[in-house]
Amino acid sequence: PEHGRIQRLAGTWDVALQTHAAAGAEVQRGRGTGVGPAILGGRYVVLSHRLELAGDTLEAVQIVGFDTLRGDYTASWRDDRSTWEVACRGAPDTQQPGVLQLVGSPFRFELDLRDERLVTWRVWDRRADGEEFLLQDARWTRR
Repeated sequence: PEHGRIQRLAGTWDVALQTHAAAGAEVQRGRGTGVGPAILGGRYVVLSHRLELAGDTLEAVQIVGFDTLRGDYTASWRDDRSTWEVACRGAPDTQQPGVLQLVGSPFRFELDLRDERLVTWRVWDRRADGEEFLLQDARWTRR
């Protein structure tokens, strides 16, 4: 069932996102697409993103899977604005099946897969004082 849950991400998505860079700063809005298949027998979904943000284009690759050895979901992100990976993992949420809570360094992700036509992706970061804040809020709508 865990691999079936992530297979809901396969396909073509229209993405609308908001980035909250700093307290009191203007929210930046962006749009784009996410496209990708389930691969390796449905064990992973690989999405290629192309997003327009602040007048610039961001290209990214995201891999989402379920690690049966450790019993948790995994996500990896790489983009053309950085040279480092964002990797997160998290156990299945028994209270809210279909909502994945993934933790990495420095980010925390929440991926809501309960609706097959709409995915909500939220990213939290930490300020220098350790306080967590919502960095990005995205809605993916299936084409």
